[in-house]
Amino acid sequence: MKKLSCLAMIGASALIFQSSFLYAATKVYTSDADFDMGVMDGVEYITTSNQLQLSIQGSTLPFIWIANSAENTVSKINTETGCELGRYRTGPGTDLGEPSTGVPSAENPSRTTVDINGDVWVGNRQSNTATKIALTATDTNGDGTITTSQDTNGNCLIESSEVLAWGTDEAVLLRIDVDLGPRALAIDADNNVWIGGSSGKTMRLYNGTTGALIKAISIGRSCYGALIDSNGTLWISNDGEDSLTRIDDPAGSHSITYIAASDGAVYGISIDREGFIYTSSGQGGDNLLRKLNPATNTWVYSVSISGGAYGRGVTVGLDGDIWVAQSSVNTITRHNAADGSLIATIPVGSAPTGVATAKDGKIWLSNLLSNNVMRVDPATNAVDLTQEGHFGPYNYSDMTGIISRSITTRSGTWTVVYQNTSLIKATVSWTALMQGNSTITVMVESSVDGVTWSAPQQVQSGVEFNNVAGATMIRLVVEFNASTGVIQSPILYDLTIVTPVSTLVTLTDFTATALESEILLEWLTADESDNAGFRIWRATGEGWKSGDYSTVIILNDQLISADGGSGASYSYIDDNVESGLTYYYLLEDVDNFGVSTYHFDAIDSATP
Repeated sequence: MKKLSCLAMIGASALIFQSSFLYAATKVYTSDADFDMGVMDGVEYITTSNQLQLSIQGSTLPFIWIANSAENTVSKINTETGCELGRYRTGPGTDLGEPSTGVPSAENPSRTTVDINGDVWVGNRQSNTATKIALTATDTNGDGTITTSQDTNGNCLIESSEVLAWGTDEAVLLRIDVDLGPRALAIDADNNVWIGGSSGKTMRLYNGTTGALIKAISIGRSCYGALIDSNGTLWISNDGEDSLTRIDDPAGSHSITYIAASDGAVYGISIDREGFIYTSSGQGGDNLLRKLNPATNTWVYSVSISGGAYGRGVTVGLDGDIWVAQSSVNTITRHNAADGSLIATIPVGSAPTGVATAKDGKIWLSNLLSNNVMRVDPATNAVDLTQEGHFGPYNYSDMTGIISRSITTRSGTWTVVYQNTSLIKATVSWTALMQGNSTITVMVESSVDGVTWSAPQQVQSGVEFNNVAGATMIRLVVEFNASTGVIQSPILYDLTIVTPVSTLVTLTDFTATALESEILLEWLTADESDNAGFRIWRATGEGWKSGDYSTVIILNDQLISADGGSGASYSYIDDNVESGLTYYYLLEDVDNFGVSTYHFDAIDSATP
């Protein structure tokens, strides 16, 4: 026999009577072992155990978005498997381009910048538009089917027959008109997007959800690349202007500072976790790597890259090293961030343009003229994967989201799937600490089969929400976002999911009969579904009714096995009783998923 703790019985009783459904306390996640039941991305419990906080190193999602400039499409690739998952048209234009001769396609997508949620914005240089594409497509038109590009034949490549016509793919969310020659795209901490043009020379802020224009700032200089640091400062490379533009408080009153680069152009741009800015300079033979100290707006160094030529894309690896694409000599170079010194030169495809750091620390690059993308392993300084089948892949922007999710705002997620026989409704509650303006957001999806999931919905702690009809699974995604400026992580101490389920056992009778020195318990069921068995709870002095939980015990540690799906009869002898003392009995049924239903309406008593 096992005595029930006061806290456990109070919890069970409170849950049972919350609504017309019979509730069952399903799971509390609070220990390291509990958190290991889910998937941690950019969060950890190593720094402080039995709680989740953002990891120091930061992280992003395992995807990269490649702009196929000559094909008017964008590819989504899993950076861990190397498989292309989808390919999406960025506009109605169909005329193809030819990068080797400089002929642009109708849309000419080039920059792909990933937002905090993993969705992507792509700038279309020829049509002067920007398109937003969702990481995960949903049924936006409400026809009950998610229509989107996918690898239907499982060959890890998206073929032309798997690319949907413009206007039919539900992953494509928005297309807006933007500045002339959109090349500079950056995501801010509110998940809105700044977009500027090399010709229009104006940076404009758009609502990340609706695409509505929020604000415009005239730069008066070419806007070629952009990023936003942890203080919210907007940085813009000004190719052809030999300068770097800094805009403090860009969404507010804003102030502009132009930082001269007297020794050449400012082309590609990236940032490290300390806030130092790195730029490439590949025009006119001035092949330079620069590092800027944002505290003083001065260049820490400007070094010539030995063996490099036409440096374009720049990225910072997870180890802090700097990587630059050398378009004219078909290499990428690796550098020490402290002084810019060359560490390695790696042969790649023809005319590499964009480079980006993936979730696992590997470096991805797009080769404009060899029509492929490659992955480099920093452990070996060698290409370990090549994916063909792209058309003029371009980029040199934040195409994995490593900047938006690890620098602009540090983000991470913990995802866990909870399974039950019938999830009509549910309630999730959690205990957390939000430091500064850090946030924790909980999103839920539900599914009948674990394959097709409902659209994510944000839930509030302790507030009941509905699931799809017949749902048997709930997927919870806890999103962590650090504070901006002085970076502080939110902390999740615990999370509890409670599911209200209709009882799967129809109990028709439950009786306690006193015998000479024992009590006979008998019960009948009319119907059982997914029933594993029963437990019997006993109390004296009306136990759970009077508030005296010290007398409440479980009579059987092992379940009394269920006998039948169409109903059955059961009995149990309680022979550990005292003459003249009244005992109260409660029946609990447990389903095959470990979820309990307590039959409070059938409590019976007997006095031997």
